[in-house]
Amino acid sequence: MAQNTGNNVDQIRDLIFGQQIREFEEKFARLEQALKSHETKAAQTLEKTLGALESRLERTIGALEEKLDQLSAASLKERTRLREMVESSDELLQASMTQIKNDLATKLKLLEENTADMGSTFRDEMRQMRDEIEAEVARKVDALSAGKLSRDTFAQVLVETAMRLQGQSPESVAGSDTDRKEKGPENAD
Repeated sequence: MAQNTGNNVDQIRDLIFGQQIREFEEKFARLEQALKSHETKAAQTLEKTLGALESRLERTIGALEEKLDQLSAASLKERTRLREMVESSDELLQASMTQIKNDLATKLKLLEENTADMGSTFRDEMRQMRDEIEAEVARKVDALSAGKLSRDTFAQVLVETAMRLQGQSPESVAGSDTDRKEKGPENAD
């Protein structure tokens, strides 16, 4: 009987709530179907969006890799250009330094030659002056030996010799002596 009672309760319930339960079940089935449809659409939209995002990401990565390759090539090209400029500048600097060194060596050689020539000329002139002075002194000594030498004459010979050693002409000394003689011994100083 308990089974009968359970069936009866189900029948009563079905009579009272049957319509509403069926409506709820239908609504639940529709909602379930709408949810599955939305799930499918969301999954498809997500897949589509992910595919588009992946495609866009791949294009962006490809473009970045291409730009990176271009920058690398440009950097390599610039480094090569700079290296060539440095090497060219270094070669020019070396050539310039070699030219300056050669010019300096040439000028130094010319200077040494000129100095040697000047030294030789100077020695010749000194020898000639010494010979002239010795000849003049010998002449004056001979003149002194030939006649009596007065103090004034001896002083004049020494003054002329000193003037010649200093590079002055004896005629200027003779002119000043003439002036002294005209003034007299008391006004000579």
